[in-house]
Amino acid sequence: ITLKVTDIDDEIVGVIYDDFTKVKSFSNSYTNKQFTFYKGFFSRYSKKHNVQMPNPFEGIRLPSSTSEPKAISQDTYTALLDSITPENGVQEFKSGKKKSKNHYRPWLKDGIELLLLTGRRREEAINLKFNNIIEDDSGNAVIKIEDYKVNRIANRTTPQTKKYIYIPVTRSLKELLINLNYDQLKGSDQYILAPEITNKRNRIMCDVLTKSFTHYYKLLGLPDKLTLKTLRKTYVTAAHLHTKGEAKEISQHAGSAVIEKHYLDQSALAVAKAAQGFEVFPKEQTRQEELSVIRSEQEKTQNKTIEK
Repeated sequence: ITLKVTDIDDEIVGVIYDDFTKVKSFSNSYTNKQFTFYKGFFSRYSKKHNVQMPNPFEGIRLPSSTSEPKAISQDTYTALLDSITPENGVQEFKSGKKKSKNHYRPWLKDGIELLLLTGRRREEAINLKFNNIIEDDSGNAVIKIEDYKVNRIANRTTPQTKKYIYIPVTRSLKELLINLNYDQLKGSDQYILAPEITNKRNRIMCDVLTKSFTHYYKLLGLPDKLTLKTLRKTYVTAAHLHTKGEAKEISQHAGSAVIEKHYLDQSALAVAKAAQGFEVFPKEQTRQEELSVIRSEQEKTQNKTIEK
């Protein structure tokens, strides 16, 4: 059946709603997301084509949806990375034409780490390049990346209007970058993650990251249902704690005007300063650092004794 946009009326919308909520029993959050998209589509269509028509998706009472963001613990995260092996990657299917699927990819573990340590979305993380990294003489560094989601929504298509995100390079992120050949590829136009993938990169890698995370996480047999988005939520939660409620200075969510109010060097510096000492999973002091602190305390005690 072929329908014109102007053919969609309340009756058809009712059928769609029942199909979502009763027949297919989609989750409330998924239903809300789709109906919000439909409503936006009709609004944009009417304005773009100058068509005076009622929006059939306007005023629909959508099912309630509660969001309970969950962060992944450090122990669970470590266990997840340890489980990512070729042997564990095979998923068997009981029905269908396809009998099995291997979710393992050589770059998968690095991809999950990159998502956690940058706090960015899939599309943004997989398109990071080494020449996006900005580093000053003191070693402070950020990674400049386009905010694809915001630019699409706001129809920002030119370099002058696009919004960019500055990701602070923490100690853990720097270690990952070095493992991915940062010292050799610094300033190059090479992708940071899986540079060998050039064909249909976004579609292939985004799909693999989402499905592979789910597969390997299920192998842990834990009660919480975590998804790939958990990594971003974990980053934002850690940033919130580190900045005492000013996480937007690091994560740069909507509402923070830090980047767009400054020039490049000032913006990068602002983000780098806000993130000093920040780690998603704070590491314990190394033995060398511990000894340094002990020696310092001993020297203070000795000096006080001598003064007396």
